[in-house]
Amino acid sequence: MNRTASIWMSATVPGKAWARYRPVIGKNHKIRPGYCLVDDKEYHAKDGVYCVLYYQGGKQRWEKVGPDPQDAVYAQERRKLYMQADNAGLKVADPSDDNKLSIAAAVADYLREIGKDIVRGHKSQATLLLFRKTLADFTGGCRRTYIQDLTREDMIGYQDQLLKRGLSKNTAGKCLRRANQWYRAVLHLKLGDGLVTQRDEVKDIATVPEVFEEEQLTKFFAVCSPWEHLVFSTFLESGFRMQEVMHLIWDDVKDRELCVTPKTVAKQGFNFTPKTRECRQVIVSADLIARLRAWHGLQQASKAGRDSLLVFPNRRGHPSAAFLGMCKDIGQRAGLKREDCWLHKFRATMATRWLRRMDLVTAQRLLGHKDIASTQRYLAPVQNANLTEQADAMATRSS
Repeated sequence: MNRTASIWMSATVPGKAWARYRPVIGKNHKIRPGYCLVDDKEYHAKDGVYCVLYYQGGKQRWEKVGPDPQDAVYAQERRKLYMQADNAGLKVADPSDDNKLSIAAAVADYLREIGKDIVRGHKSQATLLLFRKTLADFTGGCRRTYIQDLTREDMIGYQDQLLKRGLSKNTAGKCLRRANQWYRAVLHLKLGDGLVTQRDEVKDIATVPEVFEEEQLTKFFAVCSPWEHLVFSTFLESGFRMQEVMHLIWDDVKDRELCVTPKTVAKQGFNFTPKTRECRQVIVSADLIARLRAWHGLQQASKAGRDSLLVFPNRRGHPSAAFLGMCKDIGQRAGLKREDCWLHKFRATMATRWLRRMDLVTAQRLLGHKDIASTQRYLAPVQNANLTEQADAMATRSS
């Protein structure tokens, strides 16, 4: 029977992955607040959190305490007394019940931390919205009160419920990943120590991305207003992701290029970091640049858009989140199915066009992919009619 309980500090050290370290004990035999031993050297971990390690049923357990070392000492003593009583056959309340964190509080704290990261430029507003929706969905169907009481079955059950509601495997799997990421972050667990792993995430079998046929694009743009035509021409010709168009500013519009750059404009309510954290430039048509310049002139002449740096701001001058609904409405007016119209489909269409006209590495650079495998997904099969045309073009002519 193991009756020991030891104090550790959870901390992130520059150049190292998150880990738990032994606290520094001073000459007075007390824990030195905020300090831990890293490679036998004292390190000041400003955001370090103390926890107590103990064993229960032969398994290693961690009890999160907080940033106060004295609280950690009290928690250690309570844990030792409880283990001694439990081993003696006495029925006593588990001391960790007093330190349990409610799921509601855990969600609120986590979203608050994301908000702080947005201000620092480490995360985007879209990340906050995704986690807010996922965690609201997860907690709405969860019967647990405390985060420490969550089980693997709760997580897997959440994913199963999403699938029953008709969500795709990829979407359900990503929601499970976000829920587990929240769980690990709140309890200061390292990667792999959560309730589930990536193997538990359901995924669709890789399929060729859907693209717009030329006839569909013709119908779509035919019913657009001039402004709608400009917005979705930008989506198509640039191959930009939704967030990249949302945060496109006038400094990103060059003579023949549209650029993706990180930017922070607090007074206009946006902070944007590209998905790959890298800048890139995409050459577009002279016609699109000319139309964007004309739109800039109209925007500057209006009171609403005069002070906005954004190319396509909403009425308050902030990044617009209305593009998806607008896309589906236009598609419906054009006689297309609403479910067949979404923003990423323009990107897939342009990716396919590029791959039919240039090498794979150049297309990878234009799309902003880190690995070539992501670009290869857009190698949509060439239609038989195109194969016929290409065969005729490459024919050896007789004299």
